[in-house]
Amino acid sequence: MVTVAGSAKIPVTRGWTKVDAKVRDSRKFRFVNTHLEAFDDETQRPSIRAKQAGELVAPGGPAVSGLPVVLVCDCNSNDPGVQPGDEQAFQALAGAGFVKRDTSNPLSCCLNDPNLVGGAPSDWDHKVDHVLTDAPKKVKRKRSNVSGIGTANGLWPSDHAGVFSALKIKR
Repeated sequence: MVTVAGSAKIPVTRGWTKVDAKVRDSRKFRFVNTHLEAFDDETQRPSIRAKQAGELVAPGGPAVSGLPVVLVCDCNSNDPGVQPGDEQAFQALAGAGFVKRDTSNPLSCCLNDPNLVGGAPSDWDHKVDHVLTDAPKKVKRKRSNVSGIGTANGLWPSDHAGVFSALKIKR
């Protein structure tokens, strides 16, 4: 359970969270956050990740709304993928009309050291985190960047960096 805005209690279960929101004087929108399966068999068609992405955008799914949707996703998928089949989940979202509102420069994935002490951003060759929208004419990217591209006390904060974007949601 997470407490938001001091009093709103939101249950957090593995899968996704969503909220219909309004920030300052912007238009209302739906914000969806998810982390798709990290350990998947990309040779399976569709992969588990692709099935999870499909559930997000299926009728009645959390990423389907009459409001513009902003979807932040550790998708563990990109197009093109690193391995054959890796792109399936990202393609499921793109096929439902979602477009990127983030950056691919610099790339943000992945360290291959389980102890998070080795490697460097220059080794990263892809990305797995995305900021997406289904309303590209209404949700504009103002800027986007990558966080977590340095060590603290010799340790990386994660096996991959985070992607964030400042968005403007038009009325």
